[in-house]
Amino acid sequence: MNALIKQVSSQWQTRSAREQGLLGFLGLGLMAAALWYGVMSPLNAWHEDSRVRYVAAVERVRTVEAGIAQYRANSDGDAARSGTGQPVRTLAGERAAAHGVTIARLLPGADGKLNVWIEQAEANAMMNWLADLDRQFGIAASRITIERDSGTLVSAQLVLERVP
Repeated sequence: MNALIKQVSSQWQTRSAREQGLLGFLGLGLMAAALWYGVMSPLNAWHEDSRVRYVAAVERVRTVEAGIAQYRANSDGDAARSGTGQPVRTLAGERAAAHGVTIARLLPGADGKLNVWIEQAEANAMMNWLADLDRQFGIAASRITIERDSGTLVSAQLVLERVP
């Protein structure tokens, strides 16, 4: 290693002051390029990606909040409730078809609860379906998980039950 340093040092000494200045300037340029492409550019890309993901998350939250507000507005409990003699499964299936919501899977649960899986339904249609079930039949979602698939399409897993 010492031999290499001595050789480089002797080569440096043989260069003129102008050549030493140009080589120093070249070294600074290479260090600046390495700093930019090795550190700054990846940091800028990471920052931009984080910003895009944040904006998308805020948009998803606003969509869910709007759906919740619409559900609450559509589910005024003052409307007359009918069809209480029919099973939750029958009412949920009939009203889903009326609203254009396709139920992928139904699984009866304990105490008359009904587990429902929905794949690729319009968010507004699903909210209107849930509001209709609540308003007309006294059936509400006691637990719900909604995932946005694309655009206005959502997938959901929920538990429906009669509310007293």
